[in-house]
Amino acid sequence: MKLVLLSDPQSRAAQQAISHLFNDSNAPLRVGYLASEHESERHYYLQTQAFYSQFNTQLNCYVDLQQGYSDEKFNALCQADVIHLAGMKTM
Repeated sequence: MKLVLLSDPQSRAAQQAISHLFNDSNAPLRVGYLASEHESERHYYLQTQAFYSQFNTQLNCYVDLQQGYSDEKFNALCQADVIHLAGMKTM
């Protein structure tokens, strides 16, 4: 298990770390997204999805603990290779 905590994924150093993490894998990694608060339009999720696409990954699991929660979605999140914790109140 690898744990990477980045406060600014857009920074050059963070992008290098993310690239190193993803390039270390033989297959494209599945990324799950845990929202810090409800995103009715999923604006930040879609931005994050576009960000991860540059690393040949699949961000396709969105979990919102405030609205639309299901055990199925949470289980999918737990099966992801990487979990992206959205900012704000995730800890």
